[in-house]
Amino acid sequence: MNRSSPDREGAVAEAKPLTVSETLTRIRNALDGVIDGLWISGEVAAVKTSGVGHVYFSIKDERGLIDCVLFGGARQGRRLFVIGEKIEIRGRTDIYAERGKLQIIASVWRPAGQGSLYEAFLRLKAKLEAEGLFDASKKRPIPGFVRRVALVTSSIAAAYGDVCRTIERRTPWVQILHVEAPVQGTDAPARLIAALRVADRTGADVVLLVRGGGAYEDLQAFNDEELARAIRAMRTPVISGVGHEADFTIADFAADLRASTPTAAAESIGPDREYWMKRLEKLFDALSGGLTREIQHAMQRFDRAQALMPDMDLRLANAERAVNLMAERFKSADFVLRTHSERVERAAAFLADPERVLSAPERVLEDRTEQFLAMADLQEKRRGERLGWPGQRLNDAIERKLGDAEREYRRALQQKPDPMRAVSLLSQRLLQAETALKLADPDRPLRAGYARISLGGRVVSAARDLSKGNSIEVRFFDGEAGAIVERVNVRSEKM
Repeated sequence: MNRSSPDREGAVAEAKPLTVSETLTRIRNALDGVIDGLWISGEVAAVKTSGVGHVYFSIKDERGLIDCVLFGGARQGRRLFVIGEKIEIRGRTDIYAERGKLQIIASVWRPAGQGSLYEAFLRLKAKLEAEGLFDASKKRPIPGFVRRVALVTSSIAAAYGDVCRTIERRTPWVQILHVEAPVQGTDAPARLIAALRVADRTGADVVLLVRGGGAYEDLQAFNDEELARAIRAMRTPVISGVGHEADFTIADFAADLRASTPTAAAESIGPDREYWMKRLEKLFDALSGGLTREIQHAMQRFDRAQALMPDMDLRLANAERAVNLMAERFKSADFVLRTHSERVERAAAFLADPERVLSAPERVLEDRTEQFLAMADLQEKRRGERLGWPGQRLNDAIERKLGDAEREYRRALQQKPDPMRAVSLLSQRLLQAETALKLADPDRPLRAGYARISLGGRVVSAARDLSKGNSIEVRFFDGEAGAIVERVNVRSEKM
């Protein structure tokens, strides 16, 4: 090997050395697209899941090993592979610069040897998702308390026994209605659809569609498009439990609730007996506590009312005496009114013919005058015969007496009372007495539509005397009513 030393004058300059990161970038660019579109098969050698859901794993064969990463978004809700499982992945190459490691960024994976089935599964899943068949908004809610379950599965499958034992142990009150259907085979999808339609007509609260684990090919009856549409067309909520926890089928996405196993599906119909017993105990304790508090409050109110009873008795006695006194006053007023009425009636009867009453004294006076004149004439004749001239003097005296009597008679006529005026005055006095009596009636405002409010036996005259929660008595003209004060608004007095 010939070695040449650089000539100081004619030497060719060397290229600038690459940095490590530049070297890794060139390698990454050189490998870009090398495995695009290819499936890589290998056995899972190691698996680790990060806190954010990324999966770091390695696959190997008998001559090599390569590190891989499956980001959380690429899992699509599927199960995770396990160590020793043979899988196939597809993705792109990458260089992890910090450690200079070659790795594959996997975009999808499938169990080895199931390429065509898995591809069909992905295509159908994408199609139904695009239609909105799996939308969460279309899911039917599971009832809070289930009484009847329609179980769609094969009676010879292990899942049938698992579900029945779980329900009998956890929720023994639930009635199980079994609808027979095969869970694998070419005719299984159609028979499962028919069984679901029967289950939908049983009146069950929920339908369990289950089968146990098995090979990937054995689960293909639950990857049927028509079965998925039949599940979504049902009125009754459907819980699926197909295979093991790592298995996902189209029926699981179409169901209203997906359980990882048949046993988990039986558990998902609702809480167990112990939960309901504890809830009943809590409800009983709450009810008992509420009743105890109500009884205590009632006893406290009774004690307060009982403490006020002596004072209440005294107030009632005082009120009774006041009522009796008012009744006596009414009796006296009524007697006075009747007396006035009788007097007015007598006066009215007496004055009904005032001319007759006033003419009686006139007739007496006239009769007496005629008698006096007749006697005077007789005496005048006798004395004239005996006395002669003294008779003239007697004549004069008699004329004077007659003149006085006439003047007295005229004065009496002028001073005679007016009977109609007297009746009018007495009627006015009677009306005044009636008005005064009515104004004195304490129930008069009640008959006008007002009410009298009392608190603890005392009449309430102002809103400020009341408080919210007071128990008050409301008296009307025809009875009483009890009430509770809900609010009090006191108007401010303007100066």
